[in-house]
Amino acid sequence: MGEIEHDDLWPYAIASQRTGDLSVFALEVHDSQEFLGVLEMLTARGAEVTHAQLLA
Repeated sequence: MGEIEHDDLWPYAIASQRTGDLSVFALEVHDSQEFLGVLEMLTARGAEVTHAQLLA
């Protein structure tokens, strides 16, 4: 699995930061279906999602 870049998460990524092996992305989705789709894509690419925060 390759590294995930900011552009891989278009149009959802609004910010990203990489420190060593850790990547942090701020994403904006409009509903739970988009949220689940992004999570599925991340896990399919081998990412380990350790934290998600939903803001209403």
